[in-house]
Amino acid sequence: MKKTIGWLIVIAMIIGMGFLLKGAIEKSEKLECVKWQGWAKEYPNFYTTQWQKDQCDHYNLIIEAPVSEQPALEEPEYTEIFAIIYAYSSEPEQTDSDPETMASGNKVYDGAIACPEFVAFGIKVEVLGKEYTCEDRMGEYYRDKNYFDIWMPTKEQANEWGKVGAPVKIYN
Repeated sequence: MKKTIGWLIVIAMIIGMGFLLKGAIEKSEKLECVKWQGWAKEYPNFYTTQWQKDQCDHYNLIIEAPVSEQPALEEPEYTEIFAIIYAYSSEPEQTDSDPETMASGNKVYDGAIACPEFVAFGIKVEVLGKEYTCEDRMGEYYRDKNYFDIWMPTKEQANEWGKVGAPVKIYN
């Protein structure tokens, strides 16, 4: 009989703790919803995910973000061409007698690209999702054609790049 009473007490305690835990979780979730409501009012770009909306709907709390008229972001203007893209490094046989200085007068750096003459120095171009700055010129034969040459830190990296045909975005 004492064993049965002991087990009943243990089971009652477990059930009681379950209810306490459930209440604590619900209180925590409600507090999160209140916090998100505040953020929605304070930050105009606050965005709630579906699970957050579901959690707050469960407690009849609605997160309303104020809708403000904001001007649409302008898409940068660019011209897209198909080009052949090579790579080069600061080797005298790949450049000239001053392999560390580009035609723009700047020192070589990651993100620099040699462009045909119709692309001005300082113009941004995008090749395969990476943005480069036009800082150098192609060799004489390639200057009036759709050829580009990306600067790479080592000859091995330049050789690994090889020759790639791809669309190039030239930003205005």
